[in-house]
Amino acid sequence: MVLRTEQSRFPYLIAFAAVITVCVALVTSGVAQGAPKGVSASGASQSIAVKWTRQAGVGGYRLRWRAHAVKMGQPVAAWDKKWKVSAALPKTALTYTISSLTNGKSYQVKLESKKGTAWSTRATLTATPQSATQATCTTGGPCSVGDIGPGGGIVIYDAGGPQAWGTYLEVATKDLPPATGYAWCSNTTAQVPPGTGGITSLGTTIGTGSANTTAMLAGGFCTTGAGVAARAYRGGGKSDWFLPAKDELALIFAERALIGSLPGDAYWSSSEATSTAPTTGAWMQGPVVAFNQNTGSKEFLNAVRPMRAF
Repeated sequence: MVLRTEQSRFPYLIAFAAVITVCVALVTSGVAQGAPKGVSASGASQSIAVKWTRQAGVGGYRLRWRAHAVKMGQPVAAWDKKWKVSAALPKTALTYTISSLTNGKSYQVKLESKKGTAWSTRATLTATPQSATQATCTTGGPCSVGDIGPGGGIVIYDAGGPQAWGTYLEVATKDLPPATGYAWCSNTTAQVPPGTGGITSLGTTIGTGSANTTAMLAGGFCTTGAGVAARAYRGGGKSDWFLPAKDELALIFAERALIGSLPGDAYWSSSEATSTAPTTGAWMQGPVVAFNQNTGSKEFLNAVRPMRAF
């Protein structure tokens, strides 16, 4: 008589229980515990990237995945019944991205390896695709008039697309101290000489304020004054602030409802009044001239509101 043990009577049942135990131990909320080292799954926008280390003796890999069948917070065992399967991957493959997934839904992923003609599960993991965080105007994303710009100012102009000078203009939220204001330049009796490439401070149109300011400072022509103060401003840690050109200054007053207080009697632009040398005037605007634009002597003390393009 041959006596059969309980183990020999139910070999398949015991093997099945062992598989369940392994799978349960492997599935976690992100990385498989107990799985071979170097296997990971990370969610991105509408996708999951699976990575693994090379396994000796393996002839190839493939992945299976299925979605959580119910809303988050329900039992983790409630998965879709059908698995989706990738094409067979070569033995040299170390990564695979599963795409066209639903953000916010959890997915169960199996990495399978092939030895001979047989496929076996190497690791079972779960991961959740998440929407990518969209950059804001402040962090380099698209902007609208009224947004806070990267320099901490208020966006007052959108060119509708990239220009030679940038796309947007932002203006500082406050005048630069002191409240008494600045002369236009330390040199109030001469015209700014042409700088590199013949650039002067005669530009009046949108997009010329930065070049005007650069010309004012070139060669130490202006060592103090409105242009120097505007360029020295460091709002948002940016070093490309400038004194706005004539038409850019007009934008500031056109959007003063967005900007808020403009307490100065008049504000300097970076646009010199004329190309006839010597010139002692520059364009300004403010309530002292009924909010119209007019020329004023460079020695006048006017307010400064820095601007930057990006």
